[in-house]
Amino acid sequence: MGILKQDNRISQKNRIKKPSSFPLFLGNMINSHIIQLLLILSASWFLGRYFQRKFDLPPMLGELIAGLIFGPPVLNIITPSEYIDFLAELGIFFLMFYAGTETDPKSFFKSMKPSLLCGVFGFIIPFASGYFGSQLLMPQITNQQALFMGLGLSITAIAVNARILLDLNLQNSEIANVLIGAALVDDILSLGVFSALVDTVETGHITLEAVLTSTSHVILFFLITYALGRIILPLLNRLYLEEGGHGFTFSLLTALVFAFIAEWLGLHLIIGAFLAGLFVREEIKKKRVLDRLNDRLMIIGYGFLGPIFFVSLAFHVDLMSIVHQFWFLLAILLIALAGKFAGSYLGCLLAGMEKSKTVIVSAGMNGRGAVELIIVSVGVSLGILTKDLVSVLVSMAFLTTLATPLAFKFLLKYYKQKGVKVN
Repeated sequence: MGILKQDNRISQKNRIKKPSSFPLFLGNMINSHIIQLLLILSASWFLGRYFQRKFDLPPMLGELIAGLIFGPPVLNIITPSEYIDFLAELGIFFLMFYAGTETDPKSFFKSMKPSLLCGVFGFIIPFASGYFGSQLLMPQITNQQALFMGLGLSITAIAVNARILLDLNLQNSEIANVLIGAALVDDILSLGVFSALVDTVETGHITLEAVLTSTSHVILFFLITYALGRIILPLLNRLYLEEGGHGFTFSLLTALVFAFIAEWLGLHLIIGAFLAGLFVREEIKKKRVLDRLNDRLMIIGYGFLGPIFFVSLAFHVDLMSIVHQFWFLLAILLIALAGKFAGSYLGCLLAGMEKSKTVIVSAGMNGRGAVELIIVSVGVSLGILTKDLVSVLVSMAFLTTLATPLAFKFLLKYYKQKGVKVN
């Protein structure tokens, strides 16, 4: 009997000990995420620093190259996961919120005419050239696939431009105001057309209802955010000035609300985050408080989460598909670069911008990124885009994003040598 009791005590003791393996398993999972994060930040920091110090180029280039080398395209050491995707999306959010708080609202809205014309023509011309160009280059392509190709070529990434401008210390220049404004207009048009296109795919034909719905969502978004920014936020002004980090937290809550409204109405969170930054900046009258907010946002967005986003952009590149579709990709890349530049250039000229600034803004409009990947993923889920078309669109987005800071740097140096002031 004593032996039996002793055995029971031992078995009970063992049963009590078994659950201890769960925290150990959870710890291993956390460690794997931490290792991935450590690799991303180490690689992006080293290569970003190398490109900046060795070649005097924006660190963003090093971050993109880090994703290409250490991600799935080459070494596959850093692998995609929901964890990295979440941090990357937070990176876009913080970059755009910071871009908004760094932008002077008066200067920004003063530049709305060139921004509007640049954004509209910078959308229409690459969209049309992508649609007809893909049909010409690939006769077997369907009409819906050609529309998705045109849409992919027409997108401009606000987050990419915001980061480049920050890297080059141009965030408060006229170029920055026009470029960010034009990219904002471009993305709103892209997402509106995208929403109507998805509805067209699902119903089988273009409907007036789909177009009106997309338009109404855009109008409703601006009405809601304007009402919040002009009526509600001034009533809560004192909350932005609270000490101990509470003002910073409330600023983030404001940005999250704006981002949620944008997502709810079918737009992207980056548009909401940027506009939130503009309104928050307008409410904070004390320079000391605004500088403290911007310092915190820059550290989080520029030093931590932003590099994760740029590294993750390279994860979607398929090198084998690039080899198989090399000539088609090259042609689409040229159409994308030329179409976006031509459209943006025309819009800026019609607005009466100086030629030097027009050229730089037009070059900057070629950066692509997160919105492109969203559109591509939806195209795949709807069964429209094939693997080859996906690879071409993603590779084109990556290469144009890679080329944009190089073009910026070259043009700034060129105009500086000629004695032309561009900032």
